[in-house]
Amino acid sequence: MVKRLDEIGLASRSYTEAIALLSSRMEEVEQLDKILREKGCFYKSGSLVKEHPAVRSRERAARHVQSLFTEFGLTPASIQKIGGLKKKPKKNDFEDF
Repeated sequence: MVKRLDEIGLASRSYTEAIALLSSRMEEVEQLDKILREKGCFYKSGSLVKEHPAVRSRERAARHVQSLFTEFGLTPASIQKIGGLKKKPKKNDFEDF
């Protein structure tokens, strides 16, 4: 994640906690995806078919990830709001002369 943010000029020590939260939530989504792939989205309880609790947890975590992506300008719409890509200045090979 830091590499992606660095590419658009947004990797900064001031964002450490938010980047850690984003990474943690992304990992949570992956773990919940794995659970749902293995166990399915529904289960039978007596004669009722119920939604697996991981479905809602994954939904909440994914929404939070999307929100954090927007905060960092990692979606096509949000990158425009923060002023487009911030390119790092290239080193001028002739600047030493």
